[in-house]
Amino acid sequence: MKSFVDSLELKSFSPLYQSMAEVAPQVLINLEILLDNFFDLGLKYHSPKNFVTVFNNFERSVYFFIESSKKGQLSHYSWLKNAINKIISEFPEIVTMHKEIRRKSTHISLLVPDDASIIFGLYRIKNNQECILKLGLGDVGEKRKTDLTQYLYSDTEKIFNEILFFHETFFIDNEHSSLGECLGVSRNWFADIEYKFNKNKRKKRINLYEEATKICQLLVSEVSIAFTQNFDAPYSQINLNSGLEFNFVNTVLEIDLYPELFKKQWENPELKPFNYKYLKNYELRNSLESRNNFYVNAYNNIIKNPTEYLDKLENYIKVNVDTFENQLEYNLFLEFLYFNHLNLKANFLNALTKSNSVIFGIAARLRKAIESYILNIDSNFQDIPPSKINSELSAIGAIVGELHKALVKYNDENYVNI
Repeated sequence: MKSFVDSLELKSFSPLYQSMAEVAPQVLINLEILLDNFFDLGLKYHSPKNFVTVFNNFERSVYFFIESSKKGQLSHYSWLKNAINKIISEFPEIVTMHKEIRRKSTHISLLVPDDASIIFGLYRIKNNQECILKLGLGDVGEKRKTDLTQYLYSDTEKIFNEILFFHETFFIDNEHSSLGECLGVSRNWFADIEYKFNKNKRKKRINLYEEATKICQLLVSEVSIAFTQNFDAPYSQINLNSGLEFNFVNTVLEIDLYPELFKKQWENPELKPFNYKYLKNYELRNSLESRNNFYVNAYNNIIKNPTEYLDKLENYIKVNVDTFENQLEYNLFLEFLYFNHLNLKANFLNALTKSNSVIFGIAARLRKAIESYILNIDSNFQDIPPSKINSELSAIGAIVGELHKALVKYNDENYVNI
């Protein structure tokens, strides 16, 4: 039986977390929840009200992870407890500050930004994580260069075109002829934190996202290192801290809002959004569109002739990687078997609905086998030896052969004219 830990994405990141899932599943669950809350900060970063909610949730998950590792449900993992105590010993002020943030957000009021900064202008994209401000206005230094008060706590999408009207008119051509250059907006959120450290009162203005990154990176890195050292697992680094002034979280560019325009203008059909939130939304939209097209094609191509259906099944009894002359043939093979139940229903409904029919059982096994193949083989096709692929295809073909044989037998016993 599958458990909750089987659904965790960290397991697929590296052998380290696969091993942790087996040895310390509760630690992995809490680590992934912590990371999910952190990544959610990036998704909500440019919507101030949503960012506040997610930030306070993140701080609670930080506190829970630390406390449960020290003296709670995770404290029986001695290696974890030692790792957390090491963080507290080496970075006492950082831990103290986050404890105070959590205390106030839980018992007094949600922590909200005391101030914000906004910069906008012409950027040059350096890579998929960093861009450089070429020409801009706003809070470039410590002192505010222009009055942006009316925009400071607005969603970036709502103010993007308004504050960039001047730049769009005078500082960039309509064709965006300089590749990698476009307009954008960068944001930062600050809060004044008061806390006691070494019996002294401290007051510090912090960048909320940067401080969240620091504590999350500390926890993930130290816990991963401790697990590696105790269980001889291969170490792998999850790097959260970019340290870049204008990066894929705090900056939104034109290509994020209008990717199709820039695909055309920069003649790059593979172009994707730069900002983390818009990239994730873009990938989700494409995934949903691909899934939708997959289903539309399947329903449009339902076979409504029993003989034709049986012939097609027979073609897929013996298959290997050399069976398919091109990608299209391979895709049609996967599509036909994934949606086999639709064709089966269209051609042999009576055989399916018989209470004692073994045909549905075979069809169910075929669906499960093809789902497993798509998930474990097709998604990593280039990295899997042909012998392994052929072995999986042979197993699928064997089930197809069972189904074909059962349907032919059903025809013979029931005198179906096909």
